[in-house]
Amino acid sequence: MLGCTSPGGPFAVERGNDVRRSLAQGTPAEIRRALIDLMYTPEWTARHPGPYATLGDRAMPGFARRRHLLASNGHDAWEALPSITARTLVVHGTADRFNPAANAPPPDFVREVPPSPAGSRGAGSS
Repeated sequence: MLGCTSPGGPFAVERGNDVRRSLAQGTPAEIRRALIDLMYTPEWTARHPGPYATLGDRAMPGFARRRHLLASNGHDAWEALPSITARTLVVHGTADRFNPAANAPPPDFVREVPPSPAGSRGAGSS
């Protein structure tokens, strides 16, 4: 499963500058709040007050967070995507500001991978 991801590189649809700023500037608490606002709806957070494990390690120092953001910004997996041979579910949200849904694979890229022979665990197995 690939969820909320981007091919990176020249084919990626970048998140907005407001989102980039909210993740790169501010105190750790402000950045954490920005991530919560990007990942969850207000209705969901009202019903589930946290803590939220999806936000990573609270003990991660600021320099490591910044390096993670830089690595994420430089991500480019476009050339590797055709090498995926296993059945893969790709999930994107149409209202996702963190990773725009335009990063979902284009229709001409999506293809059905035939099931593997009975008993094998290779490409296409469930």
